[in-house]
Amino acid sequence: MSREISGKTLIVRTVILMMILLTNLVLTEASELGTNLVNNPSFEEGWNITSDSPSGWTKPDPHWKGTLSTDSYTGNYSYSLTTKTTGGWSGVLSNSIEVKENKTYFVRTHMKCENVKASHIKIEKFDSDNNEWLELIQVPGGQDGTFGWTEYYAFIEIPEDITKIRFILNAGYVDNKDAGNATTWFDDIEFIDPVVVNPVRYETELSLNMGESWQISDDLALFLDDVTRESVVMSLIYRGYPLVSQVVNKGEYTTFEYGGDELLVFRLDDVFNATGAEKAWLGEVLAGSVSSDDVVAPKLDITVSSPEYAYKGEVVPVNVSVVNRGEQAFSGDVEVVVTLGGGHKVSLGEHLVLAPGEGNKWLLAVDAPEKPDEYTVVGVLRTGYASIRDEDVVVVKVLNPAVTTFSLGVREAGGIRGQLTLGSAFADELVDWDLPVRVDVYLILEKGKKPVYSEEVVARGRSTDFFIPYERFYQGDGRYVVVARAGGVEDNEYLELVGVDFEYDPSEESLPPTIDGEGLQTQLLLLFMALVAVLTIRNQFYRNIMPLRLDLAFMGGGTAVTVLAVLLSLNDSTIRGIILLSAGIFLFILRRYDARMSGVFSKHSHLHDLSSLIVIFMAGGFLINSVSLNTANLLVIGIPVAYGFALGLSERMR
Repeated sequence: MSREISGKTLIVRTVILMMILLTNLVLTEASELGTNLVNNPSFEEGWNITSDSPSGWTKPDPHWKGTLSTDSYTGNYSYSLTTKTTGGWSGVLSNSIEVKENKTYFVRTHMKCENVKASHIKIEKFDSDNNEWLELIQVPGGQDGTFGWTEYYAFIEIPEDITKIRFILNAGYVDNKDAGNATTWFDDIEFIDPVVVNPVRYETELSLNMGESWQISDDLALFLDDVTRESVVMSLIYRGYPLVSQVVNKGEYTTFEYGGDELLVFRLDDVFNATGAEKAWLGEVLAGSVSSDDVVAPKLDITVSSPEYAYKGEVVPVNVSVVNRGEQAFSGDVEVVVTLGGGHKVSLGEHLVLAPGEGNKWLLAVDAPEKPDEYTVVGVLRTGYASIRDEDVVVVKVLNPAVTTFSLGVREAGGIRGQLTLGSAFADELVDWDLPVRVDVYLILEKGKKPVYSEEVVARGRSTDFFIPYERFYQGDGRYVVVARAGGVEDNEYLELVGVDFEYDPSEESLPPTIDGEGLQTQLLLLFMALVAVLTIRNQFYRNIMPLRLDLAFMGGGTAVTVLAVLLSLNDSTIRGIILLSAGIFLFILRRYDARMSGVFSKHSHLHDLSSLIVIFMAGGFLINSVSLNTANLLVIGIPVAYGFALGLSERMR
């Protein structure tokens, strides 16, 4: 009897042990990517009647309704949740999962939705200090609408002091109530302890052409060396140097290891080996990273250095330097490429040999773009396996562009202090100025303006200050005008200077009248009317008197203008007077020695009268515009009198 009990006990214990072993087996699932720590991730283990939820999962609210569905991502089943509410949540919780703090895990989930709003999968962490669950991340975040099976993934680094996490599959609520209920399907919920160290990248599918690389990190890349009918040769590249190369067979998972650590795992799905179009398709590519301190290989670093700025159309010198910071020598053919602004490019190739710690430098010249702007300078070192790059920035400027705005500001302080302000069609930071600006100072006199000083100021910025001390220009208190000219434009500004004694005591000379001010329009109009009146009276009472000869009109007007211009030191006006006088002398000689011309000048006609009147008016207008107002009033009377006298004299000289 005791033996039977012992035998039964042994059988029971064996069954219990097998159940425990089976339970442990289903708690985790191993894959080529690592160990999935989620219990029953694909909902293939049936339904727990007690908890009314999938095995390994629980419902926090008994009113939340879900079911197993045969519409699955993989396998036979998925878990689906249907709701008819337009607010609130419904879902299911996973069992808690033991994790290690500061470790990086790979999360991969799959979801399908119909008419949903904010369906998501939440991962919570357990805060043991406060004995509560807090959100860590959502993979995915809230999803809306209707769509088919979709894969989501993320890398999660477990925070310090966190040792447990769990999943919440949240079904969200109805997106469009007119379209019926909302349903969300969940499948293949994976929290993977990865086989690779420091996982950083994942691709569900990846294709590579032969000679092409897939960049894992700044330093690490996967390179497709060769393609055959059923296999490929691939290399793991570190900064342009192959760490490890191996043959990968179609349909198999392959792991790349370095230094005892797995860095890469993937499945070779298909190959195409037609000449010139070789290609490979990879699936479930999970890549880790490696510290540079753990790599024994050449480590090429590239540095690109360009000037802070350059001018459009010029050549930009770009320095490219490469240093081998690794523990092994580098030897191979390289190409150095420099690109400026995406369009301007130069390159060179050579065989490069660098021992550990050695470097090499190149100076490449690339044309600057014509459009002023900030541009990126990209330098690339291409080895047989990879490209290493660095960037710099250069500002392309324009020197002395067309001046579109120009202003002058002046004040008195120990002389004349001024500021020149230039503007162009370009932004200020894209313009350099090295532009000569002529600055002239004039003293305003009763009879005009007198130049007293001139200098050239070089504008080397948008705003340029200048200073002209008293000793260079000052000729007493009074009004001065400063005129600045640059790039075909000018500006001026008036000043009333008080001098070093700070007391304004100008001379009796004042700002001269001009045609635009002081009422001289009236004087000129009166002069013209008086001349016409004199001529009309003469013609009315003496119809047969000959007109004033043109030669006399030119000589008389030219003499008056020349004499006044010489007295006032007006050089330009002196030249005008001499021209008028010379024209009169020429006409006089022509009339005297050519009988036909003499007849023309002696002919009585209104055209002759008008021509002579215009010459006298022009000369008289200049005289009036060059003298004070009182003198101008006297000339308005004197010139018509002289004109009448000249008409009479012309008759006597006939």
